[in-house]
Amino acid sequence: MLGSMDIHVRFPSEREKLAEEVARWRSATPAERLLAALELSDLCEALRASSPRRERQTALLEEKERQEHRRWREVIRRHAG
Repeated sequence: MLGSMDIHVRFPSEREKLAEEVARWRSATPAERLLAALELSDLCEALRASSPRRERQTALLEEKERQEHRRWREVIRRHAG
C-alpha cells in the first residue's frame, strides 16, 4: 500500500484571476489594447460565420431592412406630394 502524499496546491480565486487580468489590461499600451479589441472582434465574426443559424439570421436581417425601406418610401410618398 502506498502512502498518501500531501500536495498543497492552491488555485486562484475568480477575484484574483480578474484582478490579474485588469492589471494586464491597464499595463498594456494603447496599441496593444487596440490589437486586443481587434482580435476580439475577429473572434466574434468567426463565431458568427460558423454559426448554423447564420443563414436564417442574415435572411431575417435582410427582410427587416426591406420592410424599413418600404416604410420610408411610403412616408416619403405620402408627405412629398
